[in-house]
Amino acid sequence: MRRYLIVLLAPLLNQYLRLNQNIKATPRDIDVAILMTPPDSTLQVVQDCAEKGMKGVIVFTAGFGERGAEGKKIEQEICRVARSRSIRVI
Repeated sequence: MRRYLIVLLAPLLNQYLRLNQNIKATPRDIDVAILMTPPDSTLQVVQDCAEKGMKGVIVFTAGFGERGAEGKKIEQEICRVARSRSIRVI
C-alpha cells in the first residue's frame, strides 16, 4: 500500500497546532493542493502553489465570477497563473 504525506496549512490555527505558515514554507515537494480559502486570498495561494511547482489545485470557494467584475477578474488571473505553469485547476 502506498503512503502519501498530507501537509496542513492553517495560519489561524498555529497557536493550537504546529503547522507551516504558508505553502512556500513547506520543506517538501507537494503534488496537489486542496484550497479552502476566502476568495480574496485564493489568487495569492495559487501563485504560491505555482512557485512551489505544484501540478494541481482543487479550489473549494465561491465568489469569483458570480460576484461581479472584480470577482471575474480574480478568476481570470487564477486561470492565467495556472495556465502559465501548466497547473490543473478543479
